Amino acid sequence: MKKRAIALLTLLLAVLLAAVIYVLVSRKPPEEEPVSETVALMPFVPAKAVALSWRGEAGEYALEKTDDGWIWVDHPDCPLDPEKVSGLLTKLSYLTGEKTLMPQEGENYGLEPAAMEASVTLIDGKVLQLFLGDYSAYAGGYYAGSSERTDLVILPEEDAAPLETTEWDLLRYDSLPEAGTVTAVSLKNADADFSARWLEKGPESWYSPRDHWFMGEEPLSESAVEELLAGLTMSPFQRCVSYDRRDPLWEESGVLAPDAVRVELQSGKEGTGASVTLLFGSYVDYSCYAAVEGGQLLYLVNGALADKVIHLDPADYRSVELCRLEKEDVSTLEIRIGENSRRFDGVPEEAEPFFSALTELTTLRIARGETGRGEQLELTLTLTTGRAVQIRFALYGTQETLAQRDGDAFLLDRMEADAVIELAETLLRGE
Repeated sequence: MKKRAIALLTLLLAVLLAAVIYVLVSRKPPEEEPVSETVALMPFVPAKAVALSWRGEAGEYALEKTDDGWIWVDHPDCPLDPEKVSGLLTKLSYLTGEKTLMPQEGENYGLEPAAMEASVTLIDGKVLQLFLGDYSAYAGGYYAGSSERTDLVILPEEDAAPLETTEWDLLRYDSLPEAGTVTAVSLKNADADFSARWLEKGPESWYSPRDHWFMGEEPLSESAVEELLAGLTMSPFQRCVSYDRRDPLWEESGVLAPDAVRVELQSGKEGTGASVTLLFGSYVDYSCYAAVEGGQLLYLVNGALADKVIHLDPADYRSVELCRLEKEDVSTLEIRIGENSRRFDGVPEEAEPFFSALTELTTLRIARGETGRGEQLELTLTLTTGRAVQIRFALYGTQETLAQRDGDAFLLDRMEADAVIELAETLLRGE
């Protein structure tokens, strides 16, 4: 009898539990089972918008369209990029959700007040509003409401990005020339005064038609100059920290100080075109303050880039190539070791290995004024321009070889230089 009572009680408890579960399930908010449907949240024509405001986790923002374009309501002097504003409006106009549901009485969904919201005023005075509430992991997005709809829409998480836009995302950054268009660069820092120009044809005193960057009549390393220009022009000024010249940070940054490092970049034929001047101030952590002269924005740029400018040494940009030529530049080639010599018209196939090794020699350092001992190899290259270039190799210690070209001397890697000498000996033997 007792066992029967226990069994009956167990059965009653099971029935009661099932009833409770049924009630709870039946009362589950309908958002857990939204209807799949792609809908537009706030459709409008971006070109007809005259005001835009939004509030997100980063703050509240408001823009107005005037006869002169879009402005910040709170910062009318802040330079806005009209294309970026247009892009933001386009993103808002195309916001869509893929699931809809009807709000259930008593459910808030995080919309009162909304976690994020946006408002667009059109030219005819109509105001469109968008509200974002709680994030639903089950539905895979935010609960979103709109002044244009009575139901709710699930907005995918990635599509909520426009409401996280800040003033920094809409700034019109200073325009810098492309590295390939710069034909002159001048820089003055505490230790050096550096000036370089790109010439289609080098000075008469220079032999190589392959060199185009010069400091006065001295050739510069093309790769070194181009690396500097790439660093200065390939989006280094993208981290803005102030857009108001009245901000005390401008004075603290050092970019307005008389001793700020100035870099002038010029475009056009031989540096006669438009120019822009970059200013570099003080360091902060691993960055450096910088600005464009006459601009409204203050930036933080990479400290490594700033180092190249603030501590630039012109000697680092000198050309260190012993023989910067291509075989097409050579009209005649004469090789001499002691009493043996041989002359070639141009650079024939048999001389190509020798010429290739010559032009690829690694220069350890420039050695102006040094003289060599025990001359080993003498070269005379007559160029298609009519210019004759003489290069002499001499022994210099056990690890280095001294090469002289006109008035310049170069210390070369001994093994590489020996390989060139051996190839020259092979050509002299006619092998």
